[in-house]
Order: sequence, then structure tokens, then C-alpha cells
Amino acid sequence: MAIAAETRAWLRSHQSAADALLALLVFGLAVLAGPPEFADQGASKTGWTLALTGAACLLLIARRRAPILVWLGTSALAVAGLMLVGGPDSIVLPALIGLYTVASRFHRLAAAGAGVATAVVMAGVISAELDEGWTSPATYAVLGWFALAAAIGDAARSRRAILAAAEDRALRAEQTREEEAFRRVAEERVRIARDLHDVVAHHIAVINVQAGVADHLMNSDPRQAHESLAHVRNASQLVLSEMATILGLLRSPEEGPAIKPSPGLNDADVLVEAARQTGMRVTMTVTGAPVELPPSLELNAYRLIQESLTNAGRHGTGSAKIVLGYLPDQLQLDVSNPVAAGVAPSAIGLDPPTRRGTQVSPDGHGIVGMRERVTALGGVLRTGFTSLGTFEVHCELPIDSSIPSHHPDSSANRDARMGT
Repeated sequence: MAIAAETRAWLRSHQSAADALLALLVFGLAVLAGPPEFADQGASKTGWTLALTGAACLLLIARRRAPILVWLGTSALAVAGLMLVGGPDSIVLPALIGLYTVASRFHRLAAAGAGVATAVVMAGVISAELDEGWTSPATYAVLGWFALAAAIGDAARSRRAILAAAEDRALRAEQTREEEAFRRVAEERVRIARDLHDVVAHHIAVINVQAGVADHLMNSDPRQAHESLAHVRNASQLVLSEMATILGLLRSPEEGPAIKPSPGLNDADVLVEAARQTGMRVTMTVTGAPVELPPSLELNAYRLIQESLTNAGRHGTGSAKIVLGYLPDQLQLDVSNPVAAGVAPSAIGLDPPTRRGTQVSPDGHGIVGMRERVTALGGVLRTGFTSLGTFEVHCELPIDSSIPSHHPDSSANRDARMGT
């Protein structure tokens, strides 16, 4: 069984060699079978019939690449051989294989038409060569053989179609099961995250109440105020733990655990250097006095620069200019780059009539992603072409004045990003 399976696998992977072996086998059978001897006709195999048989068998090597031509060629050579011999001859064997190939590759109606045409032609030639005509047993034998070849070919085609359909159904069923499993897992993760969110919201409310109590009793009852602050500390620790669990549930399996701090504006130089290594000419200018920014604002500003440089590399002429401005109440970001000739506004996520960001780039971010980030922070984003043929991104991100200049977590984050 193992040898047979290996042989079948080898023949499937070496179809040309398999067809060559088949042609050699058919030629050998045709030579060994030889023509039946008719005493009254004196028919015998000649060198011409041997040559015709060999030519017909050589055609079988190309039966997979050109089945119609091989069928016509083997049938024509068979007719010539039958007329030369003057009666039934084994030269019809290659024509049987050619008919089988056509029947196994094409629709049933085409196979039936080819089978009927070939059988009638072969039987007509034999009946014309024999005295009995259409009443000769050889004539009916030829009709039966070619009808059988067409039927076997059609059966092989049907079997392949059934197997292919079964494999496709099995594949679709497997994909459906996997998708259903992923869907159920995602739904369960979202449900758990929703439950954890309710818990977090409850503890946030507790923190708010206890913080108010502590502020109210700080002077009149310091001991009770300290107890309220202890409740705040415990609740906040629990919230942090639950938030980590929520983020772990919502993170896709491919992302893995977050082991690096979120990037910020200190990492913008890395983006600029990476763009320069690709051949781009990038300049970055910082105006105003840099101040400590909330981590969310720094992360989104970093992503805006990253996406702008990506668009400049894809659709620009190889240069980009970045201006980062620190104002008392907002952070301004301007990125401009010349656009390559022939680049349509839609190519970089702009709608031509309004030239406003309305589409998403292939990587899933683009102008829409930038606008969503800016909107979430309460900022303003303007994008568009200038009369000088450049594409500009102007962003204004408000800086919350209530955030202290030294954020409790900012120093640690910056030290981690800078590797200190």
C-alpha cells in the first residue's frame, strides 16, 4: 500500500513523465496485440501502420496540455491506419486514450459529442473496409469500445468534481468552525471586559467619593481623612489591576503583552532617522519651550508624525519638513512634503471635490486614523494640497493646563524611552 501511494504521488507530481510512460505502454500493447488476421482480406501489420501507431502514441505525451488536438490527431492517425490495414487494428488504442482525456476534461455534453463522432467515424471506416458492412461484429465492437472510453472519461471527471466539492465543503466547514470559535472567544472576551469595566467604574466612583471626604475632613478630622485616602489608594490599586486585565483581554493574541513603554515625542528623532535611512530628506524643527505633555498626547503626536512620514515616503518626491511648536495652550504640528506628479488626492486618503480626509490608507490608518486621534484629544486637523504642489498636515492639540508640569509618571516613561 505504501509503495502504491508513493507511486501515485510521484505520478501526480511528474505528469509529463507519467504521460510518457503511458504512451510507451500503449505502444507496447498495440504492437503485442497486432491486427486480427482475416483470411479473405489478408490484412497484416506493415511498417506504415507501426509508424502511424508510434506517432499516435507520441501525441499522448501532450494530452494534458492540448487534449483536443491530441484527440483529433490520434483519431486521424487511427482512421489512416484502419484504411491502410483494411480492417480492425490496434492503432485505435491511442485514439481511445485521446477520447478518454477529452471526456475527462470537458463537460458531459462535449464528451458525449466527441464520443459519438469518434465512434461513428471509426465504425464507418471499418464497415467500409469489411464485406459485412455495418452488420459486422467488428463494427459494433468499435462502437462499444469508444462509447466505453467516453463513459469512463466522464465518470473520472465526475469523480474529480465530487472530490473537489467535498474537499471544498470540508475546507469551508473547517473555516466556519474556526471563525465561529474566534467569534465566540471574542464575544466572551468582550463580555468579560464589560464586566470588568463595570467593576472599574464602581471603584472610580468610590475613589471620587473618598477623595471628596478626605478633602473635606483634612483639617477637621485628619485621622478620618487619612483613612479615606487609604481607601482611595486601595481602590486605585485595584483599578490599575483591573485595567491591566481589561487591556490584556482586548489585545489580540498576535500583539502579545506590552513590554515597552508607549513612544512619545522624544522618539520622533528615531522616526526621522529611519526615514533618512530610506533615502528621504527630512528636516525637523522645534519651536517654543518644550513642556511635559500627557502620555496620551505624546503618543498620538508621535503617531501623527509617523503616518505623515509614511505618506510622504509613498506619495512624495523624497523630502519632508516637520515643524513642532510648543505654545502655552496647545501643541502644533506641521508636516509638508512635495507630492509626486500624477498622484491623485484619493491616493493619500483625500476626496477630490472637498480635499478633506475621507478615506483610509491600505495599512488601516491614513488621514481617517489621524483625524480620529486628533478628534479624541479635542484637537483640530487640517490636510490638503497647496498651490506649490505640496501636501500639508496641520494639527493643533490642546494642552490641558490642569496637568502639572511634572507628570507623576512622565519622568519614568521618558527615562525608559531614552534607555536610562
